[in-house]
Amino acid sequence: MNLEQENMELKEMLAGAQLTEKNLGDYLWEICDIIHMQMSLKYQDRWVERMIELGLYDPNEGLEDDNKLIPPEGWADGN
Repeated sequence: MNLEQENMELKEMLAGAQLTEKNLGDYLWEICDIIHMQMSLKYQDRWVERMIELGLYDPNEGLEDDNKLIPPEGWADGN
């Protein structure tokens, strides 16, 4: 592979990474809006289904572990 081809491939990889980063930012803003506006559970469920379809969320991940989820420090007392 020559240098020019390698450079083009790296540019394509960078463009893909930038698009992924933008999409993740958009998804984050969207879920924040959903929570802030206290949208219906039906709407929330559609968002979660879309994240599952995109492979960004797996509701079964971690269920095979015997460990229970531990909330971050400070959450137990409501802070």
